[in-house]
Amino acid sequence: MTAFVRVWLWCFLCVHASDQNSVCAHPRLKETLTRWFKDAKVPGNYIGPGARVKTDHKAFDLTRLPTYSFGEHGIGTNWVHHTRPAENFESTENLKSLRLSIANLLRRGISRLEDAVYKHIDGDDILLTDATIPTFLSSVKKLIRSYEDFFEQISNTLARGPEQIYNPGDNEYGPETNFWVKFRGYISCHHSARLGPEVGGNKFWCNPEYLESKRLSRPRNVLSAGSGGDFTYEEHVATFFPNVTIVTPDCTTIETVRTESTGRNATILLIPVCITGDDPNYLRGMDASLQSKFMTFTELLNRTKDIKGDPDFMFDVLKVNIEGFEYPMFAHIFKDPENLLRGTAQVHLELHRQGMQRFGLSWSSLLYGELLLAHFFSGGYIPFATEKWHDSTATTDMAFVNQSWFIESEMAVAYELMSDVDPFLPPRQKACVEAPRFCPAESILDSKSAELLIKEAEITGWDLRPDLVDLIPEWTLNAYYCPSSENCLGYNPNLGEFSRNMTEEVMKTVEEKASMCPSIGGTERRKIKIYWSYIKKYSADTRDSIILHVDSSDVTGVVLLSNPKDVVGGEYFLMTEQDTKSSRVARDDSEPWEVFVNRRNELYNHLQAGDAWGKYTEYIQQGHGVIHAGQQGHAVGKVTSGTRYSFVFFANYVDTMK
Repeated sequence: MTAFVRVWLWCFLCVHASDQNSVCAHPRLKETLTRWFKDAKVPGNYIGPGARVKTDHKAFDLTRLPTYSFGEHGIGTNWVHHTRPAENFESTENLKSLRLSIANLLRRGISRLEDAVYKHIDGDDILLTDATIPTFLSSVKKLIRSYEDFFEQISNTLARGPEQIYNPGDNEYGPETNFWVKFRGYISCHHSARLGPEVGGNKFWCNPEYLESKRLSRPRNVLSAGSGGDFTYEEHVATFFPNVTIVTPDCTTIETVRTESTGRNATILLIPVCITGDDPNYLRGMDASLQSKFMTFTELLNRTKDIKGDPDFMFDVLKVNIEGFEYPMFAHIFKDPENLLRGTAQVHLELHRQGMQRFGLSWSSLLYGELLLAHFFSGGYIPFATEKWHDSTATTDMAFVNQSWFIESEMAVAYELMSDVDPFLPPRQKACVEAPRFCPAESILDSKSAELLIKEAEITGWDLRPDLVDLIPEWTLNAYYCPSSENCLGYNPNLGEFSRNMTEEVMKTVEEKASMCPSIGGTERRKIKIYWSYIKKYSADTRDSIILHVDSSDVTGVVLLSNPKDVVGGEYFLMTEQDTKSSRVARDDSEPWEVFVNRRNELYNHLQAGDAWGKYTEYIQQGHGVIHAGQQGHAVGKVTSGTRYSFVFFANYVDTMK
C-alpha cells in the first residue's frame, strides 16, 4: 500500500460533540472539490485572482475586439445593433484562437467558482448543516457541468462551421433556429419564476423566494437600463420587492434626473444617460449630442453613488435592454466583476443579434453572441432561462444567476424544506470546519539515509521494556532524551556516528517544519523543542501494532524509515482533536485502568472494522513524516507482512519547556 502525504491535504471530519448542534462539513470535502475543479472538461488550469483581471490573454476577447464593422454599413446610425457585425472568424486559425479564448474565459469563471466554494465551506458566507450539505455538493457539480456543457456546445458549433447558418436546404429547422438554439439555459434553479404579466415587463427570476425572505438578502437596488419609456418592469419589481430603489438610465426618453415613488415604498431613480464600454468607436457616427450622454457602467455606478449620497451603493439585480450595447458594456464589467458586480445576484438581459434583421444572420453574429455568453461565464454568471421573442427574429431574453448566490439560494431552499419536515432541526450555524489534522513533514530523509538508520538500529539492538501504552514490549531504540535542562540524558551513547549525526539533523529539520505548521497549537504558529526521539520497529513477529492512544506531549510526530512497498499494513491512524475528545480516547482520572483498557480496545476494534479507519488513515512515503498535536488520538495498524521502521519524536512548545 503506497501513497503520499500531500501538503495540501485538508480533512473535514464530521464531529458531533454532545454539547454542539453544528454540523461539520463532509469528510474529504475539500479534497473532493479540488479534484472536481481540476478534472473539469474545459482546457486549462486554475487562474488566480491577479491573473483573472488581465484582458490581453487571448486574441478574441470583447474587451479588445470590436464587434461591429466600421466600413460599409458600419457604425453610422444611432442604433449600433442595426450595423453589420465585424467579420473576424472566417479563417480556421481564427476559429482555433476563438476556442482557446473561450476556454480561458471559462477557466476564469471556474476559478472564481473554486475560490467562492472554498470561502463558503470555510464558513465565511454559507451555512452548512445536515440538511444542506447534499444540496451544496449537488449545486457545485451542476455549476461545473454547466461550464462543461457550454464548452462542448461551443466546440460542436465551431466544428460544424458556417453551414449551420448558411445552409438554405435546411428546411426542417431553418437557419434562425440553428442560430438561437445555442442561447439557452445551462443550469436549473429550484424555482425559476416568471414574474410579471404575460405581455411586457416579465422576466425569469432564480429562486425569488430567497430574494424576498426577510431573514435573507432581498434586493435593495435594481438597475433597469434602457426603458424606452416603458416602465412595466420597474412597476413589477416594485410590486414584488418593497422598499427597493430602481435605477433607470436612458438617454433617449429621459431628459433630467428625477425620482418617482411607487407602491410599497419603492423608488424609481431616472437618469438621462446610456451605457457603453471602454471603446469610443462604438459611438462613432452618432449625433454629438447623443454621444455626450453615454458612459461606462463604472461611471454610472459612481454617478448613482453621488446622487444617492451612498458610497457603498451596489446593484443587487441588473436588467439590461440597451440595443446592442450589451456587448461593450459587459466586456467592460467582466474585466472586474468582483468589484463592479459585488452583491449582484442576477442579470436579466435582452440579447440582440448584431446587424438585427438586415445584417445579423451571419456566422460572425452567432460567434459574437457566443463570445458574450462566455464573458458571462468568466464573471461567474450562468444562464438559467431564455425566452425567444415571437415577434422578432433578432432578439431573445436571457437570465443569468451569480454562481455563488445560486449555491446559497439552493441551500436556503433545502434548509427551509427540511425545517417543515423536522421541527427539531437545529438552527442554522456556520459550518464546523476543523483545521488540518496534521502538517506533513516532507523530504526529511532520503531513502539511502533511512536505510542506513535501520541497519545501524538493528546492529545496536532494541529495548524490550513494556510500553506504558499497552504493556507490550516496546521494540524501540532511544536516540535522544532530554525532558528538561535538569534531567537531560541527551543522545544515546550507544548510537553509531552516522545515526547520532542523522538524529540531530532530523530533529532540527522537524523543529523547523513544525514552526511553519498552523495546525498544531491552534491558529498560531509556535516553535517546538523535541525532548524525546527514538526508532521503533513493527513486524508480525515482534510488535505488530500500537493501540489507539494520546500522548502527554504538546506535539507528536513520526518519520517513516521503511519503504512502504515492503510493508503490508502498518497504516498511521490519526483522529482530529475534537473527535478524540468526543470518542473519549484519553483516560479519565477517575476511570479504573482495566475499564479504560477494555473500552479503548473496543473503540480501536470498532474503528478498524468500519469506514472510519480508512478516513483517518495516512499513508506516508519513505523519508517523509507527519506532525500533529499530541492530544490527537493515533495508532499504528497491524503489520501482517514485512517490517515497519519509523523515527518517532515528542516535543513541547518552547514557552512550556521547563
